[in-house]
Amino acid sequence: MESTLREGEVSSSHGPGDEDVDSAALKPVIKTETWMSSLPPSLHNLPLIKLAIPGTHNSGTFSCCTTLAPDADSAIKLMTRIPNMGGFVDSVILRWAQCQRLNFTQQLLSGIRYFDLRVSTKPDSDEFFLVHTVYAAKVNELIEAVTSFLDSHPREIVLLDFNHFYAMEEEHHVQLITYLIAEFGPKICPRCPIDELTLSNLWVKGHQVIIFYQDKAVEPFEEMWPKQQICTFWPNTDNPETCIERLHKLFNNKEPPAGIPHFRVCQ
Repeated sequence: MESTLREGEVSSSHGPGDEDVDSAALKPVIKTETWMSSLPPSLHNLPLIKLAIPGTHNSGTFSCCTTLAPDADSAIKLMTRIPNMGGFVDSVILRWAQCQRLNFTQQLLSGIRYFDLRVSTKPDSDEFFLVHTVYAAKVNELIEAVTSFLDSHPREIVLLDFNHFYAMEEEHHVQLITYLIAEFGPKICPRCPIDELTLSNLWVKGHQVIIFYQDKAVEPFEEMWPKQQICTFWPNTDNPETCIERLHKLFNNKEPPAGIPHFRVCQ
């Protein structure tokens, strides 16, 4: 039994011998590029913090160069200075640094709605870059892709989490925040009680993007959400069973830290 899915659609896969399965019992195809729009009405008034929202880790690393970024470990920087180690970045570090293969638009079409973003300035450039040991995609590439997607998908919501910053002074933060506000305009959802972040409320107001900016420079900007409203949990293990066990403990803990309701990120 063969089937063809267009980009942005997923379905259950079946192996040999499944031809006799009643087609009515198969799960329907999910159009991932509009999954939020397609959620049943019973979920429209549920706070977003209670929805499972797919996201990507180091979202901009589909495009990496061989230039080490400010977040590179000191040991890596030292190794690249050793004679005959010039190819170390190309052959090893790039494979460590690259966490994604799909570009921003492809991620959005695949259903991704949360983006993990680590930002840095770059010498001899006035642009902001996403980084993970090496320089990756530019921030403006992200903004352009998200804006274009939201324009054509008015009932989809995107969460941008700017959570690490390197080689950035206060003036850089103000510049980046001002740029984000200018580019997204009325699509930005400003701070509000987090329980009010429901699909219904966002749709009525035309808000499509929630921006978390985890630096103190965000305080005077109501358009940005502070770090207290989002928590990233890192299981820190390569053992699947241990990872699942630690995730269970996280989600079984119903009480938010300091009594503040927040988004919980697992990556």
